[in-house]
Amino acid sequence: MLEELRAAVVAAGLTGSKVEAGLGVPHERLADAGTEKERKAAALVTRLTPCVVFWSPTQELYDSPDTADPAETRRRVGVVLSALAARGWKEEAPSREEQFGKKGTYFMASYVKQGWSLNARHTAASALDEVKFMATDDACFSRLTDDERALVESQSGSNS
Repeated sequence: MLEELRAAVVAAGLTGSKVEAGLGVPHERLADAGTEKERKAAALVTRLTPCVVFWSPTQELYDSPDTADPAETRRRVGVVLSALAARGWKEEAPSREEQFGKKGTYFMASYVKQGWSLNARHTAASALDEVKFMATDDACFSRLTDDERALVESQSGSNS
């Protein structure tokens, strides 16, 4: 999965960022775990690293609303998804694009392949142009307890 997403990102011209295993949680944040809950979450995120492939552009590309063109970003998201489809990924449900506010859009797509689920999202507004791809090994995540699932959601949600 890692190589497939990496190839699709490169095909879209989205260089200068990494496709990595893991939940997209910075390693420094895991190392700084102070409370018992934070230590449990860090251990779980570490255990799940082989079960997740994550990509988001580097901050340098999107630190300022002037540095990115949301229409171009959205076009490149489409190129990534087309490249994945060419590698056998199937759309799980029709993709959605919704308008919010006067100029904001939210796009989400879900794909599946051989026990993996991939979610792609692009959020664009006047001061925001954010894109993320995350693929998860379904079998790995089906073994999580409710408490572990809540920990994962709290970690991945606080990173976005």
